[in-house]
Amino acid sequence: MRLLTLCLFFSLCFGSKAFSQFKTFKGHLTDSLGKPVTFGSIIIKYSNEGKVQSSYQLPDNNGDFTFAYNKSWSEVTIEVNSLGFDTRTISIQYNQPAQFNVVLKAASTALKEVSVRANRKVVQKGDTTSFLLDAYSNNNETTVEDIIKKLPGMTVDDNGNIKFNSRPIDKVMVEGEDLFDDNYKMLTKNLSAGVINKIEVIDKFNNNSVLAGITPGDMQVLNLKLKNRNRIVTEGNINLGGGIPDNRYDSKLNLLGISPKFKAILLGSMNNTGEDPFSIIGQDHPEYQRSSNSGSQLYPPTFPDITSVKEYYYPGIDLQRNNFNKARAASLNMAIKPGAQWQIKPSLYIVGDNNTQAILTDVINITSNGNVRYATSNNLNKKRLYQSYNIESTYKPDKNAQLVYEGKYERNAVNYGANISLQDINIRETLNKLTQLTNQRLQFTKRLNNSLALDAEFLYYYNNNPQRLYLSQAFALDTFNNVKSSASNGAIQNSGMPTRQYHGVLRLLGKRNADNFHLNIGYSEISNHFTDFIYGIDSLQNFNAFNLANFNKAYNVKNRKEYIDFLYSYILNTRISIANNTTVAYESLKIDTTTTTANSVINTSYSNIQSRTTFNYKTGNKGGVAFQYRFANRLPQISDLLPSYWIADYRTLQGGTAVFKKISDHNFTLSYNYADYVNAMLLYNGAISYGTNASYYLSNLNINSLYEIVTQVPYAKLNNGLVFASSRIEKYWDKLSGNIFIDANFIHTKTSDQTSDVLTRSVINNITLELGYKSAWDGILNLSISSIVKFNRLEVRSEARQATYTNRYFENRAKLYLKCNEKLNFEIDGEHYIFPGTEGYRGLFFADASARYILKKDKIIFDLSAKNIFDQRSLSFQSVSPLSYSMQQYKLLPGYLMAKFYYRF
Repeated sequence: MRLLTLCLFFSLCFGSKAFSQFKTFKGHLTDSLGKPVTFGSIIIKYSNEGKVQSSYQLPDNNGDFTFAYNKSWSEVTIEVNSLGFDTRTISIQYNQPAQFNVVLKAASTALKEVSVRANRKVVQKGDTTSFLLDAYSNNNETTVEDIIKKLPGMTVDDNGNIKFNSRPIDKVMVEGEDLFDDNYKMLTKNLSAGVINKIEVIDKFNNNSVLAGITPGDMQVLNLKLKNRNRIVTEGNINLGGGIPDNRYDSKLNLLGISPKFKAILLGSMNNTGEDPFSIIGQDHPEYQRSSNSGSQLYPPTFPDITSVKEYYYPGIDLQRNNFNKARAASLNMAIKPGAQWQIKPSLYIVGDNNTQAILTDVINITSNGNVRYATSNNLNKKRLYQSYNIESTYKPDKNAQLVYEGKYERNAVNYGANISLQDINIRETLNKLTQLTNQRLQFTKRLNNSLALDAEFLYYYNNNPQRLYLSQAFALDTFNNVKSSASNGAIQNSGMPTRQYHGVLRLLGKRNADNFHLNIGYSEISNHFTDFIYGIDSLQNFNAFNLANFNKAYNVKNRKEYIDFLYSYILNTRISIANNTTVAYESLKIDTTTTTANSVINTSYSNIQSRTTFNYKTGNKGGVAFQYRFANRLPQISDLLPSYWIADYRTLQGGTAVFKKISDHNFTLSYNYADYVNAMLLYNGAISYGTNASYYLSNLNINSLYEIVTQVPYAKLNNGLVFASSRIEKYWDKLSGNIFIDANFIHTKTSDQTSDVLTRSVINNITLELGYKSAWDGILNLSISSIVKFNRLEVRSEARQATYTNRYFENRAKLYLKCNEKLNFEIDGEHYIFPGTEGYRGLFFADASARYILKKDKIIFDLSAKNIFDQRSLSFQSVSPLSYSMQQYKLLPGYLMAKFYYRF
């Protein structure tokens, strides 16, 4: 009843008198022959109280579209983009007739073979920044990701995640169509750069067109514009690569089919050159795990694996340098319009990889009883197969209503075997893991009038994730003398945490003048059945269940939540705005054991509050200052609350008695952003953040290892804090004809651990500084260089020791592009790393080179490349943690020579 009252109250406050000054306009799109144009996008741009805003529309089956025009708006324009036609922009006046026609002119293809280099490389118009790729290309880019890396303001990490102006890119569209959703890296890492003419960055993008003009979008997306601007596009390309020694291969296939009613992209790739195919699949959304937000989509919960899949990569260098793999990936993404009101988007992903990894470690563990040293050799063989089948169906009976259904089925199988040499003992470890999940989402949006809309969403999610771990030597069990004899030949652990979730939410969204509000009322129920059984294998190969406390139990977990989520954005004037998003949840959590005693481990009800307040001050058309305060009650993961033992690695048994505890978290952030690519050609953003960062939730988490028993201290005894600061400056310098950038990050944090009742407190300071230059010369030579310094300082204080450790890491990269003529170009890449060691610093240098001959522009290309020319075979360095010193040595991919052939058809 309280929720219903609130909903009615806000409806009356914001909807009764709203927008009597609105006038509805109706436009009609036609070609030069008067035939309706039923495909494309319409961008309505306007100025409201000095702030430029925009909304998006799509034409219906008759080429018609409508939009509401507030009398207080000024500088209202309509921009129409349609494949096969030139872009058309017209001005709209409030007093003109409400119905009008927009005639589109067919795009000219007569000068298709003429190469024109634009004088303006970047065009900024409202919330859209457009990059003309011909001005940045050196004709040596293979994929879309390669050309994105060269654009100002863009950064791409080793996993392919893209940022623009230091903000993440949420989606990558093709001709205005979102075919890949969260899997956009499948597109950018595989689609040929030769088919793209322009890249648009759209800020404040609204994923739900029905809500355009009522609620501002909060997404930043890329839109890829094709070179072929015909109404119907059917093309493809193939890139075949083979090399020596070791039979290296790297091949890609692209097929595109685009028409007004059908879009399809087929991508395929295979390689054994170290490129990880799983870095391109999916993105987790942990921020939605136990809370709601005012976005337009619900996400299922995420839970950590009981037994994690091991990785023996060194993240400090390019992943391809130390990944021995046999990878393959394929995707098919389509958008079909059976009618003017209905669209279907089926998609399919199949990704597989067989890889081997190796690492040598020499670790000295610091304990209260003295130092314990272990030397280990780990060789890992891993197989993984991922399959995903998805469908999205959108039905729009009219401009004011939309029904969306999303269905997903995923199957992820992992099998690995690790041979581990610990001192003089050989251990065999195997893991079989199979995750199968289904996710069903239904969303209905109804626009009530020009100021109000209702949105209802329902999510069903099920995840089954059985895991089976085998150890030939169960060292961790030696600390339990009662079970040591029954596990003389190792141990087997069977575990799983199948999860089922129901989640529904009703939203009321509104706008009054320049102010916006969202009111969300939701219910969520999550059920888990946790199982974790450990059996010892004796000398007769018999399986023996451990009959000890907290062993071999199953638990039923149920978490229910009702919540109210409210967001209000208020614009004081043309420069100042304030927004608040507060969530109040009433939750209950019950964990029961399925043993004969049937005792509840936890049975509690509680309230949970999260709040975020943002103050924005606009310093001009290109910049602004923002201050944000966030408060939240952080809660432990359900898997952390289960008092059961499991094997964390080959010599550690982890478990303990959990206590449910809420922890308050505060965060303060101050930031400044400025971006002008046309006039000042300058980008700057900086932020500083302070937060109380809770690290531990459990009052007694025991880790029984071969050398020590570690107990994490309750958070109440700690005073953890986190300070984070970052800054990026990028400036085009005329004298150097290129972009100079400086990127700086600083992190300060505190941690605490307790080993055998000895408390160790650590203070960690990390500083990363990067300086780089990207040239934009018109001659035969171009250059890209960067230098990174990482400074790590660790201070340790305990009863046993007091010490300070300082490590410095250096990373230098350089790319030299030599364009001899329009057909022949060369590229030389160099990477130089400096790592800390016991006898000073050790350097490691990689060099790659490639030559490309363009037989026919955008049609036939030959490429010859040499990787790891100096044939570096291993990487080793030393590191320090609060409780150990360690040396790691990684095996690296040897050098090879590869020839490639590219053909576009």
